[in-house]
Amino acid sequence: MNLHQHQTTELVSPFDPSVDLESIGTRPEVVCRPTASEAERKICAELRHEVFVVAQSVFDTTDQDARDDDDTTTHLVADIGGVAGGTVRIYRLDDYGLWKGDRLAVVPSLRSKVIGARLVQTAVQTAGELGGSEMIATVQVPNTRFFERLGWRQEGEPILAYGVPHQTMKIALERQWLAEGSC
Repeated sequence: MNLHQHQTTELVSPFDPSVDLESIGTRPEVVCRPTASEAERKICAELRHEVFVVAQSVFDTTDQDARDDDDTTTHLVADIGGVAGGTVRIYRLDDYGLWKGDRLAVVPSLRSKVIGARLVQTAVQTAGELGGSEMIATVQVPNTRFFERLGWRQEGEPILAYGVPHQTMKIALERQWLAEGSC
C-alpha cells in the first residue's frame, strides 16, 4: 500500500489532557503519514512549538515560517493509536531532485520509542516517491549519530543555525520510478 493511501481518523494532540502518554508509549504501532487535514497540521505546529520554543528555546516565539504555508511542503505525522507522537516536514529545493527535511519533533516523553527513526525513514521514502534524488537536513549536532545510523552522511563542518550548532546531513533517495523500472 502506498503510504499516501492510508485510511485516517482525526488525530488527537499529545497535549490534550485526556491523553495518557504513558499508555501511548507502550503501543507498538507507529504509522507515519502525511497530515490529512488542517487540524492535523495545527497539532503538528503545536508539537513543534512545544519542542523548539518551549523545551529547547531554539526560537523565541515561533518556529513557523513561509514553508509551513506553502502548499508544496509535505507535513508528516507519527500516528500512534490516533495521537500525534511526532512530526517532520519535507519540501523540494530545486528542479533536479534535491529535497530538504526539517523541523523533526517528537513528544519528549516518547523519544525513547522508534518515532524519530520512523519519521526520518518516511520522509526519505516520501521524497523518493515524489521524484527526489537526494535529501539534506541540518540537524542539531548531538543528533548526528542518530542520522548516521539511518544511512545519512555528514556534509561539511558544523554551522551555527538559530544560535545552536547544526550539522548538514545528506542521503541519496531511491526514485520510485527507478524502482519500478520505468524511464
